[in-house]
Amino acid sequence: GEYRLKVTNTYNTTDDGSTCSASKIMTVNVQEKPAPRIVGDLAVCEGETKTYSTTYVTGHTYVWEVESGGTILSTNANGNECTVLWGSSGTGTIKVTETKLPSNSAYVSETVYINETATLGAIVVPEEVCYNTRGKVSIIASNSALQYVVCNASDESVIYGSANGDGTDKIINLNALTENTTVKVKAQNEGCAVPSNDYTISVSDNPGI
Repeated sequence: GEYRLKVTNTYNTTDDGSTCSASKIMTVNVQEKPAPRIVGDLAVCEGETKTYSTTYVTGHTYVWEVESGGTILSTNANGNECTVLWGSSGTGTIKVTETKLPSNSAYVSETVYINETATLGAIVVPEEVCYNTRGKVSIIASNSALQYVVCNASDESVIYGSANGDGTDKIINLNALTENTTVKVKAQNEGCAVPSNDYTISVSDNPGI
Protein backbone atom coordinates (compact mmCIF):
# COMPACT_ATOMS: atom_id res chain seq x y z
CA GLY A 1 0.00 0.00 0.00
CA GLU A 2 0.90 3.67 -0.06
CA TYR A 3 2.01 5.55 3.06
CA ARG A 4 3.05 9.17 3.82
CA LEU A 5 6.18 9.76 5.88
CA LYS A 6 6.72 13.16 7.50
CA VAL A 7 10.14 14.28 8.81
CA THR A 8 10.37 17.46 10.89
CA ASN A 9 13.66 19.17 11.86
CA THR A 10 13.39 21.66 14.77
CA TYR A 11 16.26 23.85 16.03
CA ASN A 12 16.88 26.87 18.32
CA THR A 13 17.61 30.19 16.62
CA THR A 14 18.26 32.70 19.48
CA ASP A 15 19.11 32.77 23.13
CA ASP A 16 15.49 33.47 24.06
CA GLY A 17 14.59 29.95 23.13
CA SER A 18 12.62 30.59 19.99
CA THR A 19 12.74 27.82 17.45
CA CYS A 20 12.43 27.23 13.77
CA SER A 21 11.32 24.06 12.09
CA ALA A 22 11.06 22.55 8.63
CA SER A 23 9.17 19.51 7.49
CA LYS A 24 9.20 17.26 4.48
CA ILE A 25 6.58 14.73 3.51
CA MET A 26 7.50 11.69 1.44
CA THR A 27 5.24 9.09 -0.16
CA VAL A 28 6.36 5.49 0.46
CA ASN A 29 4.95 2.68 -1.66
CA VAL A 30 5.22 -0.65 0.20
CA GLN A 31 5.05 -3.62 -2.16
CA GLU A 32 3.76 -7.03 -1.17
CA LYS A 33 6.62 -9.51 -0.90
CA PRO A 34 6.50 -12.48 -3.29
CA ALA A 35 5.60 -15.80 -1.63
CA PRO A 36 6.77 -18.69 -3.85
CA ARG A 37 5.83 -22.28 -2.99
CA ILE A 38 7.31 -25.33 -4.69
CA VAL A 39 4.80 -27.91 -5.92
CA GLY A 40 6.16 -31.34 -6.92
CA ASP A 41 7.39 -34.69 -5.60
CA LEU A 42 9.87 -34.44 -2.71
CA ALA A 43 10.48 -38.22 -2.63
CA VAL A 44 11.78 -39.57 -5.95
CA CYS A 45 13.70 -42.52 -7.38
CA GLU A 46 17.26 -42.16 -8.57
CA GLY A 47 17.41 -41.39 -12.27
CA GLU A 48 13.82 -40.09 -12.34
CA THR A 49 12.75 -36.94 -14.17
CA LYS A 50 10.27 -34.75 -12.27
CA THR A 51 8.52 -31.42 -12.91
CA TYR A 52 8.21 -28.68 -10.27
CA SER A 53 6.24 -25.45 -10.33
CA THR A 54 5.21 -22.37 -8.39
CA THR A 55 2.19 -20.15 -9.00
CA TYR A 56 2.75 -17.72 -11.87
CA VAL A 57 2.18 -14.02 -11.20
CA THR A 58 2.14 -11.65 -14.17
CA GLY A 59 5.24 -9.47 -14.25
CA HIS A 60 7.25 -11.62 -11.84
CA THR A 61 10.42 -13.47 -12.82
CA TYR A 62 11.59 -16.86 -11.56
CA VAL A 63 15.01 -18.45 -11.15
CA TRP A 64 15.30 -22.17 -10.34
CA GLU A 65 18.34 -23.83 -8.80
CA VAL A 66 19.16 -27.42 -7.91
CA GLU A 67 21.86 -27.04 -5.32
CA SER A 68 22.67 -30.75 -5.09
CA GLY A 69 21.50 -34.15 -6.26
CA GLY A 70 20.18 -33.35 -9.73
CA THR A 71 20.26 -31.32 -12.92
CA ILE A 72 17.73 -28.85 -14.32
CA LEU A 73 16.81 -29.96 -17.84
CA SER A 74 14.43 -27.15 -18.84
CA THR A 75 12.08 -24.38 -17.71
CA ASN A 76 8.82 -23.24 -19.28
CA ALA A 77 8.25 -19.91 -21.06
CA ASN A 78 6.92 -18.15 -17.94
CA GLY A 79 9.79 -19.47 -15.83
CA ASN A 80 7.54 -20.73 -13.04
CA GLU A 81 8.03 -24.42 -13.92
CA CYS A 82 11.15 -26.55 -14.32
CA THR A 83 12.02 -30.17 -15.10
CA VAL A 84 14.74 -31.89 -13.06
CA LEU A 85 16.68 -35.10 -13.61
CA TRP A 86 17.58 -36.53 -10.20
CA GLY A 87 20.85 -38.42 -9.75
CA SER A 88 22.02 -41.14 -7.38
CA SER A 89 20.38 -41.96 -4.06
CA GLY A 90 20.70 -39.52 -1.17
CA THR A 91 19.23 -36.05 -0.79
CA GLY A 92 18.98 -33.07 -3.09
CA THR A 93 17.78 -29.48 -2.79
CA ILE A 94 15.59 -27.50 -5.15
CA LYS A 95 15.17 -23.72 -4.84
CA VAL A 96 13.14 -21.07 -6.63
CA THR A 97 13.58 -17.30 -6.32
CA GLU A 98 10.62 -15.12 -7.31
CA THR A 99 11.25 -11.43 -8.07
CA LYS A 100 8.83 -8.56 -8.48
CA LEU A 101 10.81 -5.96 -10.39
CA PRO A 102 12.90 -4.07 -9.77
CA SER A 103 14.31 -5.79 -6.67
CA ASN A 104 11.59 -7.19 -4.42
CA SER A 105 12.37 -10.90 -4.18
CA ALA A 106 11.89 -13.98 -2.01
CA TYR A 107 12.93 -17.60 -2.29
CA VAL A 108 11.95 -21.02 -0.98
CA SER A 109 13.91 -24.27 -1.01
CA GLU A 110 12.93 -27.88 -0.37
CA THR A 111 14.88 -31.05 0.40
CA VAL A 112 14.26 -33.89 -2.04
CA TYR A 113 14.80 -37.47 -0.90
CA ILE A 114 16.25 -39.63 -3.68
CA ASN A 115 15.52 -43.30 -3.05
CA GLU A 116 17.71 -46.09 -4.35
CA THR A 117 16.23 -48.02 -7.24
CA ALA A 118 15.41 -51.55 -6.18
CA THR A 119 17.37 -54.54 -7.51
CA LEU A 120 15.18 -57.55 -8.07
CA GLY A 121 17.69 -60.36 -7.56
CA ALA A 122 17.03 -64.03 -8.35
CA ILE A 123 13.48 -65.33 -8.68
CA VAL A 124 11.97 -68.69 -9.59
CA VAL A 125 8.61 -68.89 -11.37
CA PRO A 126 7.00 -72.24 -12.28
CA GLU A 127 6.57 -72.87 -15.99
CA GLU A 128 3.50 -75.08 -15.48
CA VAL A 129 0.92 -75.88 -12.82
CA CYS A 130 -2.12 -78.12 -12.71
CA TYR A 131 -5.58 -76.73 -13.30
CA ASN A 132 -7.05 -74.86 -10.30
CA THR A 133 -3.88 -75.11 -8.22
CA ARG A 134 -1.84 -72.29 -6.76
CA GLY A 135 1.46 -71.38 -8.37
CA LYS A 136 4.37 -70.32 -6.20
CA VAL A 137 6.92 -67.60 -6.95
CA SER A 138 10.19 -67.90 -5.02
CA ILE A 139 12.37 -64.88 -4.16
CA ILE A 140 15.94 -66.00 -3.49
CA ALA A 141 17.77 -64.17 -0.67
CA SER A 142 15.19 -61.40 -0.44
CA ASN A 143 16.37 -57.88 0.41
CA SER A 144 15.10 -56.67 3.79
CA ALA A 145 14.66 -53.14 2.44
CA LEU A 146 12.29 -54.22 -0.33
CA GLN A 147 8.74 -55.34 -0.86
CA TYR A 148 8.11 -57.90 -3.61
CA VAL A 149 4.88 -57.90 -5.60
CA VAL A 150 3.59 -60.38 -8.18
CA CYS A 151 1.10 -58.77 -10.54
CA ASN A 152 -0.61 -59.28 -13.87
CA ALA A 153 1.84 -58.47 -16.66
CA SER A 154 -0.66 -56.52 -18.75
CA ASP A 155 -2.44 -54.78 -15.86
CA GLU A 156 -0.13 -54.15 -12.91
CA SER A 157 -3.03 -53.02 -10.74
CA VAL A 158 -4.10 -56.69 -10.52
CA ILE A 159 -2.04 -58.05 -7.63
CA TYR A 160 -1.63 -61.80 -7.14
CA GLY A 161 0.48 -61.65 -3.99
CA SER A 162 3.26 -59.81 -2.14
CA ALA A 163 5.92 -60.34 0.52
CA ASN A 164 8.28 -58.17 2.54
CA GLY A 165 11.94 -59.07 2.23
CA ASP A 166 13.84 -60.18 5.33
CA GLY A 167 17.10 -61.56 3.95
CA THR A 168 15.76 -65.10 3.52
CA ASP A 169 14.13 -66.88 0.61
CA LYS A 170 10.47 -65.88 0.32
CA ILE A 171 7.55 -67.68 -1.33
CA ILE A 172 4.58 -65.81 -2.74
CA ASN A 173 1.54 -68.03 -3.23
CA LEU A 174 -0.64 -67.08 -6.18
CA ASN A 175 -4.36 -67.55 -6.52
CA ALA A 176 -5.58 -70.83 -7.97
CA LEU A 177 -4.99 -70.69 -11.71
CA THR A 178 -7.50 -71.92 -14.27
CA GLU A 179 -5.88 -70.56 -17.42
CA ASN A 180 -2.46 -69.67 -18.74
CA THR A 181 -1.32 -66.56 -16.87
CA THR A 182 1.52 -64.12 -17.53
CA VAL A 183 2.90 -62.51 -14.38
CA LYS A 184 5.46 -59.86 -13.54
CA VAL A 185 7.50 -59.67 -10.34
CA LYS A 186 8.39 -56.24 -8.99
CA ALA A 187 10.74 -55.21 -6.21
CA GLN A 188 9.95 -51.80 -4.78
CA ASN A 189 11.67 -49.47 -2.36
CA GLU A 190 9.65 -46.41 -1.26
CA GLY A 191 7.70 -46.70 -4.50
CA CYS A 192 10.80 -47.14 -6.70
CA ALA A 193 9.87 -50.34 -8.52
CA VAL A 194 11.87 -52.46 -10.92
CA PRO A 195 9.73 -54.90 -12.91
CA SER A 196 11.11 -58.27 -13.91
CA ASN A 197 10.66 -59.91 -17.25
CA ASP A 198 7.25 -61.39 -17.96
CA TYR A 199 6.75 -65.03 -16.98
CA THR A 200 4.00 -67.18 -18.46
CA ILE A 201 2.67 -69.96 -16.24
CA SER A 202 0.96 -72.66 -18.28
CA VAL A 203 -2.03 -74.45 -16.78
CA SER A 204 -2.38 -78.11 -17.65
CA ASP A 205 -5.51 -80.25 -17.49
CA ASN A 206 -5.89 -82.48 -14.47
CA PRO A 207 -4.83 -86.02 -15.41
CA GLY A 208 -7.70 -88.43 -15.91
CA ILE A 209 -8.25 -91.38 -13.61
